Amino acid sequence: MFKKFDVSLDSSGQFYLFFLTIVPVEEKPAAQEIQQVPVEEVPAAQEIQQVPVEEKPAAQEIQQVDGELPVEVEVEEVKLEAKTGSCSAGWAKFGSRCFNFISSEKTWVEAERYCLRFGTNLASVHSQEEYEFVQEVVRGTTGRFPQAWLGANDAVKDGAWLWSDGSKFYDGFWAEFEPNNYMSKERCVVMNLSAFLLWGDVSCDLRRPFVCGTRPQ
Repeated sequence: MFKKFDVSLDSSGQFYLFFLTIVPVEEKPAAQEIQQVPVEEVPAAQEIQQVPVEEKPAAQEIQQVDGELPVEVEVEEVKLEAKTGSCSAGWAKFGSRCFNFISSEKTWVEAERYCLRFGTNLASVHSQEEYEFVQEVVRGTTGRFPQAWLGANDAVKDGAWLWSDGSKFYDGFWAEFEPNNYMSKERCVVMNLSAFLLWGDVSCDLRRPFVCGTRPQ
């Protein structure tokens, strides 16, 4: 006796599992017996769930280069509480800006999209004081200085670094021999590279924690 199964979909959209039993002729006149069973009656049947694609807010438009990196972003500013200039809960304030460290590890593109959900971008940095503040935001959560994504990339042109929030690039904290675009695959910037905790370019496909920030005023 041999058994096999197959899956079919009827006109109503119902999935069925077909169990096919092949019996030698001497045991049963009919060589094939087919039993049709709805999926919901079969133990451990595979469930198929259709999840709607999350709609992107109209205020967020991402232009991609080579299908990979968003490099031109238009977003709404993060909403401040009662227009008092304070940051939302969980965000740290520096000057007119708000920052938030996210410990979950994502690729650069995934991290940028995550920040966009809050009307922010991966953080840009424009002074030594601001960079040291962002480092403290990271250390305050982790107790150390792990590498983390910032908003800089040179996806449009090699060596032409841009912040994803559209602000002017501040070129001041590269580690020694950085950026080097090793093997022509390093287009995105992490902070806290090397013993000096400076910037370096790495592959955008690496998974790192990251810092979101509001746009500078």
